[in-house]
Amino acid sequence: MYKVITNRLNNDITFINKDVYKYKIPNKKGFHINDVDVKNIIIFNKKMARPFILRIVNHKFDKLIVKLTDDISSDSDDDETFKKILEEIELFRLLIKERYRPFLRKNELEKMAKKLKFLQKEAMQRLLNLHDVNVVSKNVSRGR
Repeated sequence: MYKVITNRLNNDITFINKDVYKYKIPNKKGFHINDVDVKNIIIFNKKMARPFILRIVNHKFDKLIVKLTDDISSDSDDDETFKKILEEIELFRLLIKERYRPFLRKNELEKMAKKLKFLQKEAMQRLLNLHDVNVVSKNVSRGR
């Protein structure tokens, strides 16, 4: 149940069950194992793929949190910034749901959801405050 693709060797998979999770280890350069250049490594065991996926998800999540907190803490009076923040949160949730959910545990998903919900709430609150300020300033400028 393996597939090896190199410059010199090409062995195919004999049988794969359709219900098996496949995870391709991302690497642009390839791997060098026992003096053989390996282009792709695909893991078919969910338990073996979990550490790779957990590292990737944590890295993406940490990058997202840093970016979102910087955007929220910036003193921009533009509602597009907060709309973009809300959109990025939803895109990350969708990515986790579609691609990584089978590999993550419930408590890990809950921790990420809790942090994202806090940032989403903060962005929504600031967006509503901006709209309230804009409505008040329009009413004041009309002389009412």
